[in-house]
Amino acid sequence: MLTEVVNWANGNGGFLTLLSLICISLLFPFGRWLLARFDRALGRARSEDEIRRIEGIRSEFYQKLKFIDSAADYGPVLIRDVARDCLYFDGDEKEFTKNKSPPSFKVGLIGLSVHGIRVYAGHFPTKIKQISDGKTWCLADDADSDAQSGHPIGVIPFSSIVSVNWHGDPAHTFPHVFCRFDGPGGWPYKIVEYCERRQMSEGWNLYEPLVDAGKVIQKKF
Repeated sequence: MLTEVVNWANGNGGFLTLLSLICISLLFPFGRWLLARFDRALGRARSEDEIRRIEGIRSEFYQKLKFIDSAADYGPVLIRDVARDCLYFDGDEKEFTKNKSPPSFKVGLIGLSVHGIRVYAGHFPTKIKQISDGKTWCLADDADSDAQSGHPIGVIPFSSIVSVNWHGDPAHTFPHVFCRFDGPGGWPYKIVEYCERRQMSEGWNLYEPLVDAGKVIQKKF
C-alpha cells in the first residue's frame, strides 16, 4: 500500500510535495489554535489596560472634585468630542440637537455615579407627570397640579472619558472633559433621566431619578 502511494506521489509531482501537503495539513490546526490563544491573551491584556484606564479616570474625578469651587453642585464643565476636537464649538448647542450633537458643549457637573459623571443635560427642567396607570410618564402643562419638574440629568460613563484638562483654556477656564460621543443619538450620555431635585440642609442639591427621559411620552394628557 505504501509503495503504491509513493509511486502515485512520484508520478504526480513528487513525494516531497505530498509530504509537504501532509505537514501543512497537520500544522494548520495547530497554527489556528496558537493564533486563537494569542488573540485571547492579547484581548485579556487590552481588557486589563482598559480597566486600569477607567479606574484611573474614576480616581481622578474623586480626587479633583473638591477643587471645583461652586455654591451649588460642582460647577461647569465643557464636554468635548475627541473625534471632532478640531471643530471647537463656542456657540449654542441647540443648533445641533435636531440632527447631531455639537463637538463641544457646556454643562453643570452634578456629581458622580457608579458608572460615570452626572451632568445637567439641559437648560431648564421639563414638566412631566404620571398618568393613571402609575407607571407611565408624559409631558405636562405648567398649570397642571400633578406636574413635577423633571431635571434632565445625564450620565457620561467613565469608559467614554478619554482625558480631562482640569484647568481649561482662556475661553473656558473650567475643566474640559474629552469624551467619545458613542452614546444614543451621537451624544456621550449612557442615559438621561428626569430627576427630582431636593435641596439638602447642607446647601447642596440631591437629584433623585424619576424616569428615563427616553420613556416619557412626548404628549400631554
